[in-house]
Amino acid sequence: MDRFSRMQQIVLGFWAASTLSFMAMMSIGGSLGGVLGIWVCWRERERWQEIRQSFYWVPTLFLVGVASLSLLVAYFDPPLGIPIQGFNEIKKFRYFLLPIFGAALILSTNAVEGKPLEQSFLWKVLLGMTLLMSLIAAFQFWAGYLFGESFILDWKVLVDGTREYQPKRFFRLVAGTLHSHAQGLMFFHLSFATAISFSINYLLARVLWPMQEDGKKLQIFLLISTLIAAAALYFTYSRTAWITLVVIPVVLCFLRKPKWGLVVLGMGPILVAILWLSSSSVRQRVHDSAGWTGRYYVWASSLEMVKDRPIWGVGFGKSGAYTDHYAEQFLGGTKSFSSHAHNNMLDALATTGALGFLAYLFWFGLFGYYAWQLFRRAPPDRRWLPAALLGAWVAFQINGLTQVNFYDGKSQHSLMFWASLLIALWLREAKSSTQEYDVKPGIR
Repeated sequence: MDRFSRMQQIVLGFWAASTLSFMAMMSIGGSLGGVLGIWVCWRERERWQEIRQSFYWVPTLFLVGVASLSLLVAYFDPPLGIPIQGFNEIKKFRYFLLPIFGAALILSTNAVEGKPLEQSFLWKVLLGMTLLMSLIAAFQFWAGYLFGESFILDWKVLVDGTREYQPKRFFRLVAGTLHSHAQGLMFFHLSFATAISFSINYLLARVLWPMQEDGKKLQIFLLISTLIAAAALYFTYSRTAWITLVVIPVVLCFLRKPKWGLVVLGMGPILVAILWLSSSSVRQRVHDSAGWTGRYYVWASSLEMVKDRPIWGVGFGKSGAYTDHYAEQFLGGTKSFSSHAHNNMLDALATTGALGFLAYLFWFGLFGYYAWQLFRRAPPDRRWLPAALLGAWVAFQINGLTQVNFYDGKSQHSLMFWASLLIALWLREAKSSTQEYDVKPGIR
């Protein structure tokens, strides 16, 4: 293996691991992966032809174009007459280059390894990082009870003698308990929930569709790893993530055998009842209305943005900047925190209007089509990866019901790595005419 090939492996492994880490490492990993992917296309002109002709460019350029136009419209016709604050949001467009050039890097590295994507070393890297972050998540969740209140909180004494807690950066207290939201190294539990959901899909799918070379010990280890990652998702104490934790096994088991999916779905209410009756912290979390109240406030404000500017919205990435203004104009004043729409689709509508919403659906619709077609055509021993990609597609939508993870930088890295895997698999199967099963090229 030459030096360039070794560098490809190192960068791909680092990029895979970085998607579960902290923002600086994610940015470095994603940048290295993207740059090396461009270099691969320069060195391998046939690879560049594949990438250049990919249909991925169509929904992506549409999405970026509409987002850019929404900012221009907002600049010349400010929402509520209030000028927008710059165009800093356009830096997020660089993320959309990662799937296509990342796919080139993945395919080239697979060729160097002499192994298919399903057997790539990157899965070992992702597994190791998932287990490490899951252990950190468990520590964060239980640290307050294991080491006491002072271990997770810094107390500030106010002038009147009362104390106000300031959680240490590594911890974020769950209201009414000494538990802290599991957030890994991301320092935000909703982003961590999104990222770990991808890993759960990869792991559980490999358990349900083992490859021929997977021995019993490996299958047991993967099942245990799945449960550990699932516990990390549970420890985020995100109520929407709890729904995702039920949806993932239901979807994957249903894809494996519909009867299995129905059984798992039937077990859901039983497990929910057990948790409800046995855990006071779960009941406390469900009854904690602050999160829902805040979301209702930003949802209501965002809906007013949609009504006011239905075609172009208030400008890509600008919903948080206008929440209070629209609340004061249409909802009788500020009543809660000011933030973005906390819903992927509603944020697309509020910031980029109807055209942006269509672009969002087009982008995700293409990936959903790819994943379904790959799953439908794959033989049993290679079905785990398209199943995982399809399950992750569903999980991302669920997590996005109460958080804008589509434009959240920490969430976007795991999303774009997933998209890179999906495009790489699609391009491989579209190109191949010698597979053991028939794959029609379809849309490239």
